[in-house]
Amino acid sequence: MWLRYSQWLSSCILVGACYCLPNANANAHELESNRVTIVLRDDIHLNLIFRLNYLEFLHQLYAKELSQKDFILRFAALSDSDFDSLSTKANAHLLTETKLIKSNGANLNIQHWKWPSTSSLHQTLREHAMQLIVDPSADIHMVFFEIQADAISEEHISNCTISLPQALTTMLIVNYKANQQWYQFEQKKTQLMF
Repeated sequence: MWLRYSQWLSSCILVGACYCLPNANANAHELESNRVTIVLRDDIHLNLIFRLNYLEFLHQLYAKELSQKDFILRFAALSDSDFDSLSTKANAHLLTETKLIKSNGANLNIQHWKWPSTSSLHQTLREHAMQLIVDPSADIHMVFFEIQADAISEEHISNCTISLPQALTTMLIVNYKANQQWYQFEQKKTQLMF
């Protein structure tokens, strides 16, 4: 009886521990790294989707001389208004240092930026700080935030060059031309071409 109970209890603990683990959907196509996906739509419209470890971007931009732990503890303690000010400056830095240059040398105007909320960034930093206070040897799991922007050209875009801020260090760049088509239920299926 005791053996069955201990096996049952062990199973419950194992299942419970699995629910407590962070949800990390990592597969070969979703690498845990900074990434920008650039999609050409309608031959003149580029859509940029950044997937950034934004807190590491802040670390590299403002305090790269600090260890990750010291950065987290120091910046998590900032007031909301001070953190908001730093985040706004970081956004401006990313905005001005990200450049798309057409083959003729002209810059494409990147616009319609959509940023993560400052409160969610600061909250994530505070959660990391609490984790480090409870367990100073804990591994901090990367949290990625999405930033979007658009660039529209008056003429056909066949290629361009991208330049990114130095604080991003390493970045995976994915670019492709979107192939769009309508799905009609009456047809039952639609062929996809790659």
